[in-house]
Amino acid sequence: MIQMIQLKGAGGHGKRFMVLAAVLLLNVAARPQSVELIQRLKQHEYILASDSLRGRETGTPDAAKAAAYIRGQLREMGVRPYSDSGYDFPFTYKEDKKGNNVMALIPGSDPKLKGEYLIIGAHYDHIGVSKHSVKEDSIFNGADDNASGTSALLEITRMLHALPEPPKRSILVAFFDAEEVGLEGSTYLAEHCVVPIEKVRLMMSIDMVGYLRASGYLQYIGHGSIKGGKRLIASVPWESPYGKMDLKEFENSYFTATDTRPFAKKGCPTLAVTTGLKSPYHRVEDNPDGIDYEGLSYITNHLFSLIVKAASDEHLAPSGRVASVHRMSPYEASKSGFRVIAQCGSSHLRIPDYEITGQKKISYGMMAEWQLRPLEKLTIGIGAGYRSIGSGYWLQESYRMHTAEAMLRIQRNSFTLKFSGLMNIRLGGYIAPYYRYAFAGSLKDSQNPETVAWDRMLQRHQYGVSLGINMCINHLLLEYGYQFDLNPMFLSDAPFKGQGRGFHLGVGYQL
Repeated sequence: MIQMIQLKGAGGHGKRFMVLAAVLLLNVAARPQSVELIQRLKQHEYILASDSLRGRETGTPDAAKAAAYIRGQLREMGVRPYSDSGYDFPFTYKEDKKGNNVMALIPGSDPKLKGEYLIIGAHYDHIGVSKHSVKEDSIFNGADDNASGTSALLEITRMLHALPEPPKRSILVAFFDAEEVGLEGSTYLAEHCVVPIEKVRLMMSIDMVGYLRASGYLQYIGHGSIKGGKRLIASVPWESPYGKMDLKEFENSYFTATDTRPFAKKGCPTLAVTTGLKSPYHRVEDNPDGIDYEGLSYITNHLFSLIVKAASDEHLAPSGRVASVHRMSPYEASKSGFRVIAQCGSSHLRIPDYEITGQKKISYGMMAEWQLRPLEKLTIGIGAGYRSIGSGYWLQESYRMHTAEAMLRIQRNSFTLKFSGLMNIRLGGYIAPYYRYAFAGSLKDSQNPETVAWDRMLQRHQYGVSLGINMCINHLLLEYGYQFDLNPMFLSDAPFKGQGRGFHLGVGYQL
């Protein structure tokens, strides 16, 4: 409250004194609020990043304690849970691992716009305790990563809830779990969103915002995904003396990722907010006493103002532009796909009657395949290509055949590993019956250059089965396969009754 003081009979000097007193009293009134905010941010940090929570690793009692603290703070504020079941949003990832997001909802005030949403998120998990550390301190407290973002989001939520009238759009507040193991909490919410995903006008991730002075900037990344995004952010005054505001159009790094990524792949406009990697990132030194609390309070206030403005901006909309790292791959987006692979290995003839294994000859080929993916763990591929095979089979005799090959490949995708949005590794095993048609060939005998025509001794039509395993790293395909023919290689009137065998190593590209 501003007190108006005027000295009787002081004239113009009295008026100037009145203004000066008002300004001084305004500063005094404002300062305790800033101090109070800093104290609350410190409280959150020193609890969430304490040794007693042992690094808040997902799936541990320590992460459950962190979730309970967040839940308690939301309940104390009186903020509405996201559903009637409460604040917890449990999920399962990698088949049997458990995580828990903590979420609240601030309903919008506009009858029309309250059906649209902002999702404001920060992950609260970290990487736990070092299993190999020889240092006295082995706890990765994660004060900046990401107790800082969690603390800021708690206070932003408090401010939003305290507004006399909520913003026009509804705001879903999400404290994500399992970010450190591959954005699992945010991915699950994006896939099973509790609000209509097509109605999300902005998703913001607050991740590592505790080192403003050290970094010299507060970075907003992704304004290019928002229509007029740069203008929107710049319209909120940035008044921190500790660093500038830095705007980046898109997230384009394959080596870092935050919880915006799963939502961006769903078509939501996104903003990642950070002060960068100036803190002791993923080191045991990332402790609460290293946090720039004054800088964090400036950031918290700026984020609050930006969120309020965005949530009430009637023109807030996607720009239609997407960062390259956020474009969903055809493999993820489609139930069909395509792959091409070059193969090289060896082949030989096996003659059981004579207990002879023919001399190995190099084999090589190229295959193209169209795929159907009716289930997540099942791929059915129909392929065709070229393969050259050969073998020595008796003394100095050998053959070489050039074939066209058709294959039906049935693959069981065993599991997928995801590394922080940077890398997807898919592993699988397959069985593939095949048919070959030999369209050219040769027979060689070093003792007798006058040999019988190859097609008078060798089968033109061949069939068999291939077994193999493969690994796909993003789009790079690596494969090992073993083939064995089910019909004899030689015609029925030939003296040998052998069947072809072979293996290959393959390198290819898969969509």
